[in-house]
Amino acid sequence: MAAERYAAGASIQAIADELGHSRSFVNGLLHRDTDVEVRPHSAPGRRRASRS
Repeated sequence: MAAERYAAGASIQAIADELGHSRSFVNGLLHRDTDVEVRPHSAPGRRRASRS
């Protein structure tokens, strides 16, 4: 179910919320137990602090 939802465009966080598990659990599940290519994690609007 998680792999199908993710392949359909759901985020890992959304799937984690639906299943009642952590994001890291679902991420591991997708990496370990499926052939789904995991998309890079990005948070729109968030920027890393620049180092000087």
